[in-house]
Amino acid sequence: MGMTTALIDDFTEELLFEDELAPKTVHDVLVVLHGILKYTAACFSGGFPGIDLNYPKHQCTRGTNKIK
Repeated sequence: MGMTTALIDDFTEELLFEDELAPKTVHDVLVVLHGILKYTAACFSGGFPGIDLNYPKHQCTRGTNKIK
């Protein structure tokens, strides 16, 4: 079994909904994973397919807790 976009999407869903991590935390995890994949592809030539990472969208709550 290789690394695929679908596998990364499943991992993302697991972090968001089963582990209940915040979208920003999941985004940060995926940024690190992306760096690891880029490094690995640079070190080992050949069979590394292009993998798309779909970063979760997080809602900005800035300004919603204003005291009137």
